[in-house]
Amino acid sequence: FSKAVRKKQAKYVLYGLVAGYANAWVGHFVFEKNKPASFKQPFYSFISDWRMLSDVATGRLSLIDRKHDKIPS
Repeated sequence: FSKAVRKKQAKYVLYGLVAGYANAWVGHFVFEKNKPASFKQPFYSFISDWRMLSDVATGRLSLIDRKHDKIPS
């Protein structure tokens, strides 16, 4: 994705955004049974997705069980 941005290949940037939002929407509709924020607040939703990815990557947010989270609820 970042390589596509640096090389200004718009179609690959678009593919990356669509793939990311598609996964988020499936998660919201199928598993959480709610509407994603990306319909009403797309920018806030986009930033929040990256924030959550950062928290998972640094170990602050657990994908196994919430009791392992290092972020206050």
